This record gives sequence, C-alpha cells and structure tokens, in this order.
Amino acid sequence: MRRALLGASLLGVLCLAGACSAPAPRAGMRRLDELPPRFAESWRAWLEQDPAWPEIRAEALSEPALARFLVDNLTRQMMGNYADSRLAPLGDARIGRFERARADLLVMHDYSVPVLVELLAIGNSQVDALVTDLLLAIGRPAIMPLVSLLERKEPNEARMRAARLLGDLPYALADEDAVRAALIRRLAEDSEWLVRSKAASALGERGARDRRTADTREALIRGLDDEDHAVTRSSALALRTLRDPQAIPALIVYLERTVLEGDVISLRAVQRTLRSLSGEPRDMRPRGWRAWWRDHRPAPVHSRTLR
Repeated sequence: MRRALLGASLLGVLCLAGACSAPAPRAGMRRLDELPPRFAESWRAWLEQDPAWPEIRAEALSEPALARFLVDNLTRQMMGNYADSRLAPLGDARIGRFERARADLLVMHDYSVPVLVELLAIGNSQVDALVTDLLLAIGRPAIMPLVSLLERKEPNEARMRAARLLGDLPYALADEDAVRAALIRRLAEDSEWLVRSKAASALGERGARDRRTADTREALIRGLDDEDHAVTRSSALALRTLRDPQAIPALIVYLERTVLEGDVISLRAVQRTLRSLSGEPRDMRPRGWRAWWRDHRPAPVHSRTLR
C-alpha cells in the first residue's frame, strides 16, 4: 500500500519534460499546458534553466503545494537522469539535469526529505545509493524522519537502511535523546537480526559524538547477549567505536563466552575492542584482561566534549 501511494504521489503530478507540442504523455503524466499556470511557469523555468530559477525556487518554499510539485518532479529528474549524468569540470556551469535536480532537492530539504525517506523505504540498490547520498548531504534535517522510518514495522529493509544511515548523520542537538532511545529499542526488540546489528553499529557511531555514553554503553553491553552472533559482534565493535572503557568488564565476560563457544570471528572482534579501549598492544586471555582491569581501571567519564 505504501509503495502504491508513493507511486501515485510521484506520478500524479509529474509533467512532461518537453514542450507542449510533444507527443501525448504516458499514463499518469500531465503536459505543461494542463497544469495550473503557476506550476507550469515554475517548471518551465527549471527545464529551460531560466536565470530567475533561484528566485522562483525561493518563492516556492512558501507555497507548499507548489514546493511539493517541484520536489516530486525534481526527484524524478534526479532518478531518471542518473545514468546519463556527468561530473562537470570545475567551473563548468553546464551541469546536467541529474546534478541540477540534486542541488535543488538539497536546497528544498524541508519538502524533499519526506519524499526521499519514502524512496529509501521502498528503494532498490540504485535508489538506495542515490537517496542515501543526498540524505547524508542534507544532514541534520533528515534525522527525525529517519527515526520515524526506524519505528515502522514493515519492511525490515527500511528499518535496516534507516539505522545504517543514522549512524552516519551528525549529532541531533535537542533530538539526540530521541534518536538514541529509538536505536536502543531496535537493538533490544527488533525481530530482524540485521536491524539489530545495524542499530548497534549506529549507537556506537552516534555515541562517539555524544557528551554522555552511559545509556549507549549499557544498551550495547546488553547487545553482547543477543541470540545472534552477528549482533553480538556488532555490539562489541560498537563499544570500541564508543570509546568508553567502562565496558571492559562486560567485554571480558563476552570474551570468555567466545572462547568456550569456539567463535573465532567474535573472539577477534572482542580482542580488537579490548585492545583499543585499554591501549594494550596485544591480545590476552580473560585472566590477563581481568588483571589489567584490576591494575589500570580508569575513572568513569560522565561528560565529554562533542566531536
């Protein structure tokens, strides 16, 4: 249903990229001369690279219906022209439709982010790559819409993509507590192991940019007990990214378990994390790590400077 609604949203307002004398449009598309005058004039300005386009675009931001119309068409231009796009040489103003559409979607992020997030939810590999790249460029305004995507029940791939992308986006200021809480819920409760794994990695990445690490640290420590080894490994490596040495005792317990289970891949992951957090250059057995903790236990850090 969500896929059908998005398709209708994009197709229902799209106009032909050619002149009004072009052949009859495909089903779901409308000719320029069939559009409201304001819509037609604005879109023609984009198509013809009218020098007044930046001013027209700025005015559209205060007209929601027009802005949504432009964003839908710009999105289609970006997706449809990717294969034919070229990277313009430095200083060359003759960039193609792909580059122009992407640049405009970046400027119009208040309206483009909801569309891009929906495309991320339903996208194939090419759509995923294009949308991810643009959402990363947009940055902070994309965070909370991605958190909403993270909370959806279906599809699993959408939550996985949202978690992965949240790990790469900047600190969310007043919204960071909500982002952290959502990722912690996915790590603890999601039925899909890949979502839990990506949530663990994202918690480590975001926690490394956070002032406080306690909640993230404890969530990742609980992740060491996940039923899936891929999730426990992701949690161990995320604790390395988090850079909080207070996780060392829990990691030693996890190390003991990996030794007993003969899980070589997880063993390497936890040893790597222990070396990083302790500053020790070599692997040790659990007994050696316990002795290190007894002799070198660092003081807790309650707050740190944001990176």
